[in-house]
Amino acid sequence: MAGHSIPPGMELLHSCDIGLCVNPDHLSIGTHQENMTDMVRKGRAKAPAGSDHWTRHDPERARTIARQNIVKLHGSGEMNNNAKITMDIAASIREAHAANPRQTMTALGKTFGLGREQTRKIIKEIAWKS
Repeated sequence: MAGHSIPPGMELLHSCDIGLCVNPDHLSIGTHQENMTDMVRKGRAKAPAGSDHWTRHDPERARTIARQNIVKLHGSGEMNNNAKITMDIAASIREAHAANPRQTMTALGKTFGLGREQTRKIIKEIAWKS
């Protein structure tokens, strides 16, 4: 393994299961699935899967953790590279709603390329707080 690079999409697997080990004889290249299969086969998988997984029994906590992780990894508002709008556009949405409060969230959102729920969150300042 010495001097070799790990191809994109592949991982470095440890046959001895000692994370600090760098012995080239104990390292190999494999897929993520091979790594996970090896983990389960060797009894290193800690969390139960499927219907026994904790997220099935506490979905609200799972959603909260997922939201926190998304913000940590991707940022929020304009800091998120996937954001469709800016703070200026959010302000424009609120202004448009104030000018015509009877307009549906769906219709207003469509004007700005957003869905009903995201538009509602912007207007209620749940998202894109000013």
